[in-house]
Amino acid sequence: MTGFDQTWLSKSKYSSWLYKTELGMFCRICRQHKQGVVRGSQTRVFIESPCQSYRKDKLDVHMASEHHKIACQRQSGLTSVVLEHEAVVGAFKCLYWLIKHEIAHHTNYPALLELANLLGCTYFDKLHIGQETNYRSHRIIDEMLEILATVVEQPPY
Repeated sequence: MTGFDQTWLSKSKYSSWLYKTELGMFCRICRQHKQGVVRGSQTRVFIESPCQSYRKDKLDVHMASEHHKIACQRQSGLTSVVLEHEAVVGAFKCLYWLIKHEIAHHTNYPALLELANLLGCTYFDKLHIGQETNYRSHRIIDEMLEILATVVEQPPY
């Protein structure tokens, strides 16, 4: 069989990183987290130049490369940061809601986060960064209130 096999894009092993253009195949993750060239050619296949050998073993060799593994680690770290950011934004929205409805925030904010968690908002789990940091203390609530008082120009929802 010659040419690009469309079924590769439906396999979970390749679908997260492989894409095809009219020039050839590229790695989305390696292109996003491009690392400097240590030695060898400045144009790396799947990154700067397309792979035009439409063979499954070429995909597997790229997946096993050190460069691809490092790029995947960076990508997973980036995903974690995005989820933590979403959790903090959600926490601010919960606090803002309490303030807007003139509900005691120091006593009800942790309970509101617990309720949201019970209702399926699992991204609040990312607020538990360690034993000491959980975005539920009186101090963090006061800091968040100060931020809301100085920054909010329009409602967050």
